[in-house]
Amino acid sequence: MGYNKIEKRIIELSHSISFDDQQMYVYSNEIADLLLLTVSKIESIAKDFYEAKIYPYNVDKNNTEYSDEYFHHEKANQKIRTDWRYKNRLSHINKKINLKDKGINLNDNIFKFIKHNKEIKPFGLFDDSKSEIGGTISKKRNENKDEIVIIDWTEAYNDLKHNYIDSIPKYGNIIHLVFALSALYLLIIYYEFTDSYRYIYSHEELESYYEESFGSELFSVIIHNNTELEFFKNDQKEMISRIEGEDINKSTLLMIQHPKVYSQMQMKINEFKVKNPDVSQIDTDKFYFSSFDNNSDEYKLFTEVDKLDRKYIRSRQIILNEGKSEKEIWVYNRNGGIIEFHEKFINRTTKFLTQIKVGDKIELYTLMNEYITGEVIKYNMIENMIILKTDEFDSFSLPKTNIKRIRNVKIETPTSKIDEN
Repeated sequence: MGYNKIEKRIIELSHSISFDDQQMYVYSNEIADLLLLTVSKIESIAKDFYEAKIYPYNVDKNNTEYSDEYFHHEKANQKIRTDWRYKNRLSHINKKINLKDKGINLNDNIFKFIKHNKEIKPFGLFDDSKSEIGGTISKKRNENKDEIVIIDWTEAYNDLKHNYIDSIPKYGNIIHLVFALSALYLLIIYYEFTDSYRYIYSHEELESYYEESFGSELFSVIIHNNTELEFFKNDQKEMISRIEGEDINKSTLLMIQHPKVYSQMQMKINEFKVKNPDVSQIDTDKFYFSSFDNNSDEYKLFTEVDKLDRKYIRSRQIILNEGKSEKEIWVYNRNGGIIEFHEKFINRTTKFLTQIKVGDKIELYTLMNEYITGEVIKYNMIENMIILKTDEFDSFSLPKTNIKRIRNVKIETPTSKIDEN
């Protein structure tokens, strides 16, 4: 069972159990089973992530393929490469992409929390010394202070796996399941896009400039606006950001300038620096809150860059936040492989999506790398949703923006030899 199908079952649960402050610890055998299934998926993707992104297989030159035998018998760093416990693999992944700080937003339509914050951290607890991994959620204690609640979904998984019946009342509940699924959701996104050097969305494709769901009906990841240039300083904006709790570390996605726009901005800044070598940074607060010389070189530069930003705002790009500073963002330093903003960024076939019709037999891969095949029973080119009839569901819906690859299913007509006798 893939991610989308697990999520669908959890949404069905929300129709009979209210996902609110009072019902967070409601438990059942079905919830416990879903939790076990979800964390087993985490174990699997953590292994794939570790092998592909952290400590890849070496090529067995005799076979020109990745070889398990070569992998397990390699002498160099053998202890590291054969350590398959999923907590250790998650620890290595955390060191690469900083899982601990990543925030996930819960969908208001499903989660009716009042006392608990709807922004959670699936990996908020990460203590390598004690081999503890879990999530955190803040709970309102009083008007002035919140309490951080730890949701140890890894311990829940271990206890349910080894002592199923006795552990269900404590661990087979909604909140542990939700945190486990949010952890899987986050891992899938990072596994798909880490080190991929590609755009995920264009500015025009976003429904919100602050979060993106990737087709999930339960969760969305945080988008951080990283279009501000370091050469310009604005204390007022920074203060507002701190008050609103904005933090680049908790975001999964970054909104950045298109490379061509960024290049034009930097060219103007460099021209200014040649004429004004003593100016290392411009404080833009003075352009808003005090009198200033609107004929100054500083103000002219600011207005020129601001004009570029406004003119090309729709060409901004969304990329994965891999924990790098703006200076290290690949899109500004990489010479080749840049995909223009008007193109589809992850092999979505625009032509196919415009020609699809009811009755078509199709197969597709989602952004979560889930394979789905079925018959189209409802599709409107203007609407975002496509509804399929699959072997498991009579009606399975998903957003077309969640489709990575899609094509018609080739139906082979069986042939048989004619008995001439």
